[in-house]
Parts: sequence; C-alpha cells; structure tokens
Amino acid sequence: MPNELHDSIDQPDELFDYNLVQQVYLGMFSLGVFGLSIGFILLANERLRVELEFMATRDPMTHAFNRRAFFSRGAIEWARSQRSGRPLAVITSDIDFFKKVNDTHGHHVGDLVIKDYANRSAQMLRLPDILARFGGEEFVILLPETDIEALISEADAALYRAKPGGRNRVEA
Repeated sequence: MPNELHDSIDQPDELFDYNLVQQVYLGMFSLGVFGLSIGFILLANERLRVELEFMATRDPMTHAFNRRAFFSRGAIEWARSQRSGRPLAVITSDIDFFKKVNDTHGHHVGDLVIKDYANRSAQMLRLPDILARFGGEEFVILLPETDIEALISEADAALYRAKPGGRNRVEA
C-alpha cells in the first residue's frame, strides 16, 4: 500500500495525452487568442486616437474646428496656395446682437443659436472649406481655391440683397 501511494505521487495524473496533434492544436489556439487580443487592443487604440484628435481639434459645442486647428489647417492651405498660385479666401463673421440673445433668453438659447449658425454655415460649404469657431459668436471660414474677386462680388451682392430686410439675416 505505501508503494502505491508513493507511485501515484511520483507519476502525475495526465489529463492530456501530449501527442504532436494536441500540442499543435493548443499552440494554435493560444496564438489565435493572443492575436485576437492584440487586434482588439489595436482597434481600441485607434478609436481612442481618433476621439482624442477630434476633441483636440474641434469646438465641443458646434463641432466646428477650433482656433488651433484652424491655424494649423490654414497654414497648410496657405502653403498650398503659395505653391500652386491658386487663390485662398477667408470669411470672418459673427452673430449680430448676440449679447442681447443671451441677456433676453439665457445662455441655453444662446448656445442653440450658435449651434444653429454653425450647422447652417457648414451646410453651405464645399468639402475643402474649413469652418472654425474663433470664440463666442465669432466664426471664420477658409475657402481654398476661391477667387477673391468673385467671392467679394458675391458677398457684396448678398449684402445689398440683405440690407432692405435689416439686420439678423443671411443671404446666399
């Protein structure tokens, strides 16, 4: 009896018969799990990178570019304009009597007005155009490859169409 107990301690109970097929299967399974884990980590890192980049370059309320991103993108477009000799235009704008909106209706309504202004502006832009919130109710738009004379002529015509209607209006 003591020999049997001693023999069972010396020889571990084998749950698996370690043949080559099982070893290859376990190895491949382990590598698969490891590969999937790395893949999920890489996907999560890419998603986090995209989200952080969005947060660093966008105004949190309007999702338009922020000042820093505008100057960064603007420098690229300026260099491209200088190299190619193509025109580059900039529009600056603000919301008339915005302080009155906040004072009369509260900041929540003011925020809604700013969001609406940004959405409406973004809908009128071309794909390469860059809309940025400069602060408060001030916005700037960079228009690559836009003839400055044509833009001024169009803006001037829109201004004359808007004047008879008074302030607080948009003319395209």
